Amino acid sequence: MRRLEIPTPSLLAVHAEDPAEAARCAGRWFAPDEVVALSADGGVEAPSVVRRAVSARLKDRQLVVVAGRLEPQGLRQDLVRLAKVQNHYAVALALDEADPARESRWRADGFRRYWAARPDEPLELATTKLRSDRTELTGPFDIVGDVHGCRGELEDLLAALGYRLEPGTVGPVAVHPDGRTLVFVGDLVDRGPDSPGCLRLAMASVREGDALCVPGNHEAKLRRWLKGSEVKRSHGFLETLEQLEGAPRSFLDDVADFIDDLPSHLMLDGGALCISHAGLPARLQGRASRRVRSHCLYGETTGEVDERGYPIRVDWAAKETGGAFVVYGHTPVDEPKHAPNAICIDTACVFGGTLTAYRWPERELVAVPAREVWFTP
Repeated sequence: MRRLEIPTPSLLAVHAEDPAEAARCAGRWFAPDEVVALSADGGVEAPSVVRRAVSARLKDRQLVVVAGRLEPQGLRQDLVRLAKVQNHYAVALALDEADPARESRWRADGFRRYWAARPDEPLELATTKLRSDRTELTGPFDIVGDVHGCRGELEDLLAALGYRLEPGTVGPVAVHPDGRTLVFVGDLVDRGPDSPGCLRLAMASVREGDALCVPGNHEAKLRRWLKGSEVKRSHGFLETLEQLEGAPRSFLDDVADFIDDLPSHLMLDGGALCISHAGLPARLQGRASRRVRSHCLYGETTGEVDERGYPIRVDWAAKETGGAFVVYGHTPVDEPKHAPNAICIDTACVFGGTLTAYRWPERELVAVPAREVWFTP
């Protein structure tokens, strides 16, 4: 039996030439309140009602299944738009023989995943949580700000937090005697003296289950390079390339896979805590879309640059009072920057500042000084 994993929340479009067949199959796999069935003639019955039902479930971060004959193209595109408005992905299941041309059209319409199956084919459809949904993890957590290749300072901070380094299967693992969980906010690499060492420690700790990590924009850049794309060798990336020179291909492949597997952000402790590299407003938390991932990696900018040539960021956290408490980095600050419902802990270690950790649920700060100025903007 083939197993299809349906990300939840998302919009699942179930298509069949016979709308009744699509509705019947959807009703077999999903609860009645999850399914919105289109009319038997292939059109949309009461379009405004359908749109409201779809939008309401997506707004509440719930799965919604639209079943019917999903033609013409405009109908599919409308469903994708409804999902995008609520920052969710749309996926599709066509109850028919595999048709590469149809799959190509539907993917062009914006469906992130596409499956084809005969109506009589035995299928197991399983709903799966988004990778960002780790709400079952309650901590306690030690959240570490932007490391930027400062391996020595990272070890100093881990010691101050009570961690010890133990040998793991692929590298040293940070282990806390009280079972605390280490969380990295991204930007492990670039500018500092030992980006590969920081990657090895983080990768081994995550693999052993003792740590969590989200990607920063510098990991995204490294991933593009590892996948063969041309990238600008600026903002400290050249230093990372020099440090990776001569590294085994197997290690580089492991790094690329590690970055690929990182969720855009993390929702922890029952949804009370959000970890995102560049921060995340409440309206985007616990969702999955290109807009969400972009905000997590890069934040929002005004279009201007500061005296050092860096983009001036929109202070999204200044008026944010709802949603989860957000711990983030990305924008270097002299001291941890508090907001009503967030804190920035990128305290510019690589520029000669400090490396900072935020402890949850204690809401305490622990910091160690930089050993030296490693990079001058």
